[in-house]
Amino acid sequence: DIAYYNNENGAIEENPGNLIATPTGYESQSDNQIVYIRITDPTSDLNCFTIEEIELIVEPLPDIIAPERLSVCDDETGGSTT
Repeated sequence: DIAYYNNENGAIEENPGNLIATPTGYESQSDNQIVYIRITDPTSDLNCFTIEEIELIVEPLPDIIAPERLSVCDDETGGSTT
């Protein structure tokens, strides 16, 4: 089983208040946020788990530059017929 948490203690204690319930719809709370992943072995009677951290890096949106409009006319004086 895999669960995502906002902080390490939440992941260790399986605190539902720190659980990221919808990881695919999660929005980062800061530019370089750490999210903790609790990975549990569901086949183990010992409730074995590990905690891993990942850093969410939010890159700024690029500046969008409108392309320059080009107009080209062919009057067929150069020999082109297409």
